[in-house]
Amino acid sequence: MYGSSGPVNVVNKRMSALGVLFAGVSMVVITLILCGTAVTLYGMRVINLKTQSIGDFVATAAQSLDELRDALPPALAEAWQDRRRPDYLDELRVGVKLAGAEGRDERVVVDVENTGEEVVSLLSLRLIALDPKGSAIDDVNTWAATPMQLDDDWRGPILPHSTRRFPIYSMDLSGVGSVTYEVSDIRVWGGEKGAVATDGEPAPAPGR
Repeated sequence: MYGSSGPVNVVNKRMSALGVLFAGVSMVVITLILCGTAVTLYGMRVINLKTQSIGDFVATAAQSLDELRDALPPALAEAWQDRRRPDYLDELRVGVKLAGAEGRDERVVVDVENTGEEVVSLLSLRLIALDPKGSAIDDVNTWAATPMQLDDDWRGPILPHSTRRFPIYSMDLSGVGSVTYEVSDIRVWGGEKGAVATDGEPAPAPGR
C-alpha cells in the first residue's frame, strides 16, 4: 500500500488468548441476558393469562354455587348449610388419652361430648404426642365430626347431648409421656329455620 510519502506497511495484530477468551465470555453473557429477558417477559405474559383465566373460573363457579346446591341430593345439600362457630367450643368436652399396653395395641383415644343444642357438622383436631419433658414428638390431624358419614375418617356429625369416641393408631407413641390436642376448626349445622349459613344469609330449608 502506498501513501503520500511512499509505501505504508500495515501490521495485523492478532488477539491474545486472553482477549479471545474475554470476547467469547462477553458474547455468552450478552446472549444469556437477552434469552433470560425474553423468557421472563414470556413467563409474565403466561402468568397474566393464567391469572385472568383463574379469576374468570372463580367468578363463574361462584355464580353457579346456588344452582349446584339445588341440584344436590338433600343429604349432600345440607353439608353446605353449616357455619363456623368458634364460640361453640364452650359446649364441647374434648379429651385425649393413651390406652392399651406398649406395642401394637397402644393407641390414642379421643372423646368428644356435645353438651349443647347444636349439631356439630365439622370438628377438626390436631393431636400432639409429648415426651415426659413436654416436647412434641409427633402430631396428626383428624376429624372428630364431618358433615356426613362415609368411612373411618368421615365419622359424621355429632348430635346434641351425644358423645363421640374413636381410637387413633397412626401416631408414633414410642417414648410418649402424654397426648394433648388443638381444635383447628369447628362448624355447626345451620339448616334449621332462622339459622345463619356460611355467607351470613338465612340458610335455606333442607333439600331446597
